[in-house]
Amino acid sequence: MRWEKVHLRESPVLLLALLCIGCMIECTSSLSVRGGRRQGVMLFPSAPTSLLLPRSSAYWNAPQKQKLWTAVSDEGNDSSPDTRKSADAYVYVDRLKHDVQLLSNGDEILNETTESQIKQSIQTAADELDHIYIDNKDDDNSKRFEPLLGLCNVSHVQTANKGDNPVGGKWTRKNKLAQQIFSTRRTYQHLLPTNSTGLGASRETGDVDVVAEAVNVISLDAFFKLVRLNIILRGDAVPLTVAERNSPKMAGKLSNLAVRAFFDAPRIVLGKGRWLNLQLGPSTSVVLDTTYVDEKVRIGRGGTSGTRFIFFRCSSDEDEEAMEFQSLLQTRKMRTSKVLAVIGAFGVSGVWASLSRGSRVAAGVIGVISTLSALGIGFSTGGVEDDGMDGNVLD
Repeated sequence: MRWEKVHLRESPVLLLALLCIGCMIECTSSLSVRGGRRQGVMLFPSAPTSLLLPRSSAYWNAPQKQKLWTAVSDEGNDSSPDTRKSADAYVYVDRLKHDVQLLSNGDEILNETTESQIKQSIQTAADELDHIYIDNKDDDNSKRFEPLLGLCNVSHVQTANKGDNPVGGKWTRKNKLAQQIFSTRRTYQHLLPTNSTGLGASRETGDVDVVAEAVNVISLDAFFKLVRLNIILRGDAVPLTVAERNSPKMAGKLSNLAVRAFFDAPRIVLGKGRWLNLQLGPSTSVVLDTTYVDEKVRIGRGGTSGTRFIFFRCSSDEDEEAMEFQSLLQTRKMRTSKVLAVIGAFGVSGVWASLSRGSRVAAGVIGVISTLSALGIGFSTGGVEDDGMDGNVLD
């Protein structure tokens, strides 16, 4: 059987059918379908074409003409301004999540240009979300903080200076000893109802109104993930006054969602806390403003530094791991003096045993290790870096 060539002029019925199909396609493409997909095209209502980026990481290496999704015009749409803003926010949040995932994908190595493009895309999306989110709530209504509550991953950080490290302090800085032994696996910032852990202040402490409990967690792994170390900061979040929000010390005018979190000294827990469970270092306080929040993402900004933090909500299957801090904080802390006494006893006995066997080298090694360990614990700042930064973890 062979195919015969069809001439349109000889088949008016076929020509009419093709014209009808073309009209149907044209009508369909003018519809606004929230979140709909059709042959690789994302359709969003009231979405500027320049904002829609493809989900695949291959986007960044594709020709320029392939780098934009098609946005569909919704002229004549009678939706309210609030509805249109919600639709726009949906687009930006989806773009934000896509770009952050690209940066955190360890399977792909991005070149410097590509990484810079993705970071710029993240910054633009976050800026637009900041503009969309209009805070018109009453300053005196503490319930305005309720949308901020929840378990969150620290998904992305944008600092003003390249060398800044507002997440993790000495624990996550690459040129510090901790990162030579451990690798960072997760970082969290949770905002919980007041005194959820039982270790915080009550709802009202004197003249201070505590609106939430902040818990920052850094989770580290070592020795092929056989050893896990958690550094936990627990603090009470207090709203800033109007005068504080407008202070020249702040990085611009802050919103009425700005808080100061007063953190306890860092809690350092090895494994389940049976062998190492210490609270070391100074108490700290940081200012964090919230510039956008919804059920998927919370965007924060350091009050004095201007550093931007993007927190994505933990999914339901992540909640158990994200809440691990609860049991760790309830374990009994070791007294620093007791730990130092144990280290000292170990060092003295080790040195004595080595010398009795005639091994001066072993005695010297044990003595040095014991001394350094004792000094490290005795003068430890808990990983806190006093660099004037403010943000979400140890800084």
